[in-house]
Amino acid sequence: MDRHLVSSVEAKIEPLLLLEDIESGSLRTWLTEQLEALDDSTLKEGDWKKILGHYLVRGKHIVVSFLDRTTSITSREQVAQLEGELLQAAQETNVKRIPAYQPIDRRALLEGIQQIGDALANLRSEDSAELITPLGHDRFNLAMRLAPETIDELTVNESIEHMQEMILKVKKPDFLGDSKWDFLYDTIIEAKITDSDWLSDFREGRIQPPIGPGDSIRANVHVLVSYGHEMEVVGTRYEIVKVLEVIRRSNPQQSQLLNG
Repeated sequence: MDRHLVSSVEAKIEPLLLLEDIESGSLRTWLTEQLEALDDSTLKEGDWKKILGHYLVRGKHIVVSFLDRTTSITSREQVAQLEGELLQAAQETNVKRIPAYQPIDRRALLEGIQQIGDALANLRSEDSAELITPLGHDRFNLAMRLAPETIDELTVNESIEHMQEMILKVKKPDFLGDSKWDFLYDTIIEAKITDSDWLSDFREGRIQPPIGPGDSIRANVHVLVSYGHEMEVVGTRYEIVKVLEVIRRSNPQQSQLLNG
């Protein structure tokens, strides 16, 4: 959520959240935030880190308070209201040399809200969670859930899908469950592998040597591109339906054909 918030001011700032302490005998966790600027040339001189740190705290309070006031998000008007509050908070920092502040990408904001709900899902009805900062206390709404389908309904106007043969370099495989793999393809993308025969071979250790970061796979990929109401691309999903071969990093000319 902090990355989404700070993008309204300057995309080249990286927020880092550090665990400072956990109080014994309770479930109170203290977190410290740091800001790293890859390029601060667009920011005014002065203590901009302190100003933006205050803004990030305020932004989180705005989100948590908004979620506590609603049981579900069902309309674009609701999201627009939250976007407006966050954009105003960004503008009030007044840290940019040129006052060009951007609203948070809607899909990113909703996915951040979804992650908050997922993080609270294991709490019981008699439990509670609060965001406590010098700006005050805000209680998390434990009943708030946001399904992926709802995110699509609130952000997608049209989708176009196609099949494509692609070569994807493995960044992070999924060794345990049915999570998405991370690949490098121009940029970092996530893709779920639904080729059950190949997955079975992978998990049972029948693919040797084991696949590691830097290896690549050639595969038939189902690509779904979603467009928003201004015809902007709001998301691209990748599903690997058939793995054709593994291309090893050590010798790109050799590949292990997988016929499973």
